Amino acid sequence: MKISIIITTKNEEGNIGTLLTSLIDQEMPFEIVVVDSFSNDRTLEIAESFKDRLDELYIYQYESTPGGGKNYGIEKSKGECVAFIDADCTASPLWLKSLRESAEEHEIVAGTTINVSTSKFDVSSSAKTRFYWDEKDVTWPGCNLLHNKRTFLELGGFDEELVSNEDIDLNVRAVQKEFEIHHNENAVLYHRMRSDISSLAQQMFWRGYGRGQMREKYGSLCRARRDLLNKWGWLRGISELMGYLKYRVDEMRR
Repeated sequence: MKISIIITTKNEEGNIGTLLTSLIDQEMPFEIVVVDSFSNDRTLEIAESFKDRLDELYIYQYESTPGGGKNYGIEKSKGECVAFIDADCTASPLWLKSLRESAEEHEIVAGTTINVSTSKFDVSSSAKTRFYWDEKDVTWPGCNLLHNKRTFLELGGFDEELVSNEDIDLNVRAVQKEFEIHHNENAVLYHRMRSDISSLAQQMFWRGYGRGQMREKYGSLCRARRDLLNKWGWLRGISELMGYLKYRVDEMRR
């Protein structure tokens, strides 16, 4: 079973090399499709330098939302299944092998994502808002998710209007159509958290904006919030709230 690994990038020169290095010795067969949203740093140069170490590495430029970039990558892919991983992640040696084993029996497979902090702005992996639909957890992050391509297309792909939370939205639609999201705990990858207060606040702002879009689309999905007790939970909470309020203001002006 050939798997297409989809990576979207935007100014990821500090991360893309580490990610691609972690993919070199993954279980074959696979291809890598990088969709870059016109980075203005060395992201493309670094990615191109891996073509002599990765037999099937394809690099495209396409400007869109995160969901739009992933959809474009799917259009270019040739695998039976598609696995999504973010540029700021590192795959464990058995990551793809584990996803492939589960894909033999399941249409959608979620791996185990471990958040790693590289700075004092530590945000615990438990500091997370959980989302549920019909009592099923749909919080599985899109940075560690595999879909049978046929199933992905049946679900309509990612919603390109969403500025964030496109993975949660896809999970909701999967559950609505009664697909099981199978968890393989051995498909481990490591996700580097934001390393400075400015980039963390910006990330949370757009996450809050996206959650405004999600609330408009589905109503309330949030059932439990546990991050406000975390050292930096206040920053996450305020930034998300500002993003959510920005969405509401934009909606009122339309």
